Amino acid sequence: MNRMIAWIFAGLSVVSCPTAGSAVRIETVSGDVRVRRGLEENWSKARPGLPLEALDTVWSGEASGTVLLLEDGTRFTLGGNAILDIGDLRRVTERQMFLFLMSRKVEGLAASDSSRPIRIANVSVVRGANRGERTDADAGGRAGRAEWVREKNGAQALSDAGLTPNAVIRLCRILERYPGLQDGGEIHWMLGRAFETLNQPGRAMDAYRTALERIDSLNEDDRPRAGERRARIEAAMGRLKTRSTSTTHE
Repeated sequence: MNRMIAWIFAGLSVVSCPTAGSAVRIETVSGDVRVRRGLEENWSKARPGLPLEALDTVWSGEASGTVLLLEDGTRFTLGGNAILDIGDLRRVTERQMFLFLMSRKVEGLAASDSSRPIRIANVSVVRGANRGERTDADAGGRAGRAEWVREKNGAQALSDAGLTPNAVIRLCRILERYPGLQDGGEIHWMLGRAFETLNQPGRAMDAYRTALERIDSLNEDDRPRAGERRARIEAAMGRLKTRSTSTTHE
């Protein structure tokens, strides 16, 4: 068990450790965009040409946005009402993503009854265990939900840019940070689509099932609002089942 944990965290060092030097610059700014440096609490106005480090964070207001120029010359667009850590733009491989997911699985096992035999099941998605401090979102606070929306939009920007493994890690961290927020399955719906993109149908199906469970856990008055999402999830699950059946008969 200890050897497994050491192997996992050795691989995770590539994901979690900031790189030296600046690899990102702000190219354009539209509207209200701000930057927070490292562990500072204050936000400053973003401006074109500003270099950003791995520990910095970018925030955009409503009807705002920014284009970031990455080290490899590609451009990353962050739309309105979003927040993103610059470290999240470091390209993550699928193997590193898997190590991240496995680390969450091992942490869960370590917290369980040690008298039970340990069995590593198929790693799918983080179910929202609380590993951070309690936020306003845990109690349904408006401030917490607003922050959750910005983080979700940041994860969507990663997905839109083709940084799918990065998006998966970010989405899992959102679940960890806001365990008490009733999102109607939206984050797991996004995870399912990301896993489909990565051609991981088993994990995608797990995420979709959890998304449906979260929709069912909503109050009856709130369920109709998630009706369109439910239809899309059920269609996706049907697509995955058809693909699985086709593969089996080939």
